[in-house]
Amino acid sequence: MQPTQNTASAHRSPSSVPLLRALTHYVIPAIYKEKLEGVLAQPMLSHLNIAELAKAAVVADKAAALALVNRWLVQGLPLDAIYVQGVSGAAQLLGQWWDEDRVSFVDVTLGANRLQDLIFNGYRYLTGENKSNAPMHNFTILLAKPAASQHSLGLMVVSEIFRRHHWRVYSDSQSTPEALERTLAGEWVDVLGISVAYEQHLPAVAQSVIVSRRHSVNKHLCVMVGGPQVALRQRLAQEVGADIACADATEATTLAYQFVDRVRGQTGAAESSH
Repeated sequence: MQPTQNTASAHRSPSSVPLLRALTHYVIPAIYKEKLEGVLAQPMLSHLNIAELAKAAVVADKAAALALVNRWLVQGLPLDAIYVQGVSGAAQLLGQWWDEDRVSFVDVTLGANRLQDLIFNGYRYLTGENKSNAPMHNFTILLAKPAASQHSLGLMVVSEIFRRHHWRVYSDSQSTPEALERTLAGEWVDVLGISVAYEQHLPAVAQSVIVSRRHSVNKHLCVMVGGPQVALRQRLAQEVGADIACADATEATTLAYQFVDRVRGQTGAAESSH
């Protein structure tokens, strides 16, 4: 990939282009990267791997990124690691390259679309040794984010990982307290997962937790918070009234399963009884 010259480099702030504004909120913001490295799962992809995926997402061959992921799977890399570390890292790297004037608007648009395609079509690779060994169950999770947040790709990654571990996943695109109230009052949900990217969203998240517990048909609703603020605030769960705080998507599936399984065992609460 050759550096791209752009005469509008003075206006290359991510906030000046809608796509880049979304891209820079897809994954962990760069300001948190160093602080988060110590709490994320052991890295399984190198910086060179991540750069290779970012480059594959912007080349002419639309199958290049899919082929690279497939090769990693054959080599034994877990799909969870490819999603959490590879796709998220590549999206962040595209944003960095844009800031450095190394890629064009077309490159970034193409790359972002192809990275999203990797997430949506990841189930095609869940065969053989790459298939999850998680137990089958009928647990349901609703994933949400503050209405003002554009932290979208990270939520898509979490959604796909929970689906891979056999959860039924609902996503709330609006994520306002009113929207959550309607969903939780009309559907049985075992876990409400809320992504928290920025400190200024904490009051809204806390309010959403209160409203959700009040109106949920599941009176033993588990509330889990994730996102960059987990690493920056040790008492995040207590601050917003959640049950669990977790920064790693794969670990989150285990913690959520254990919580719901324990509650159902103690109370007999289950969707079939409603």
